[in-house]
Amino acid sequence: MGVIDLNLNQESSQGSHAEWIGKKSPDFSLETLDGDFVSLHELQGKPVVLDIWATWCPPCRAEIPHFIELRNAYPNSELAILGVSREKRATVESFVRKMEVNYPIAVKEDLPAPFGAVSAIPTTFFIDEKGYIKEVFQGYRDYETLRKAVVGIDGDEIE
Repeated sequence: MGVIDLNLNQESSQGSHAEWIGKKSPDFSLETLDGDFVSLHELQGKPVVLDIWATWCPPCRAEIPHFIELRNAYPNSELAILGVSREKRATVESFVRKMEVNYPIAVKEDLPAPFGAVSAIPTTFFIDEKGYIKEVFQGYRDYETLRKAVVGIDGDEIE
């Protein structure tokens, strides 16, 4: 498993979002596959895990069960998990149903930086309750690594 580089004309973008760690996340809103609208601003007050992925990406597909497990471990009132794909809505909807994804998924191509500048997937942003980016992972991570990053968002175990 690993990372899928979407920009084959440049060297690997591993770690290219490190400069955003500690910076305020830009706000944006999206419509989820369920028809709800979500904005990062509205999610302030709880940690956010934002995963940029695709159905055709093997590392992304392998990571999704870990996000499902995180959703089961932490209720939505304590942790927001949001997946974003740039694919066609019908493709994503079919995949999400098949995988029984239990967290909001949106389809959107034009996101503000750093989210829109993602050139390798999966890329996962960990945002604290005040809207600051605390960690960025590019490539597949196992459940325990993701869980530790969630705990590290604000330095305390989420209750």
